[in-house]
Amino acid sequence: MKNILCTLLILICFEAQAQQIIYDNDCSHLQQFEGEWKYQSGNEEIKIFLKFKRVQLGDAVGGDVRFVRDYLLGWHEYKRNGIVIESNYSNRFMTVPFAIGDVILDISILLSFNTKENLCFPFSRVLSGDILDLTQCNQSANVDAVVNAAGTTMLWKQQKSEWWGHGNNCNGLTLPREFTLVKQ
Repeated sequence: MKNILCTLLILICFEAQAQQIIYDNDCSHLQQFEGEWKYQSGNEEIKIFLKFKRVQLGDAVGGDVRFVRDYLLGWHEYKRNGIVIESNYSNRFMTVPFAIGDVILDISILLSFNTKENLCFPFSRVLSGDILDLTQCNQSANVDAVVNAAGTTMLWKQQKSEWWGHGNNCNGLTLPREFTLVKQ
């Protein structure tokens, strides 16, 4: 009986170690950017909804190590002359699971603090990531966004790599290259 208890304790400890998180960037202050952001100019309207989520990016060799990172997941809608050009905005209230691979088709925006400079501080205002161009074959565009100190406006700049669209006629951007969003 004593051997069975020892074996059971060893197995429980081994399982607990197997679920260990070894990389966690803890950028929970990204939550201040959650919510709806809107751009309106003439006949164009863009709505972006951002939701903070702590996500599991993947497993290391053997599936024993977890990598966790904080992100802003997002959905967007683009209208011109009151007509929806592209949108996945209706998905914005979906339940988002812990593993990012499970929702990648339902989100269109993935942002974090500027990873080029590895910044993850409460006073950081520069975000970077990607947006899927739903009209242009779901191709990804790079996004850099700067939020003002008051947290009320966001300057959004996006670009695609030069080689995107070659061979599939999906080139250019559907959304404007640069616009300023206002927190709603």
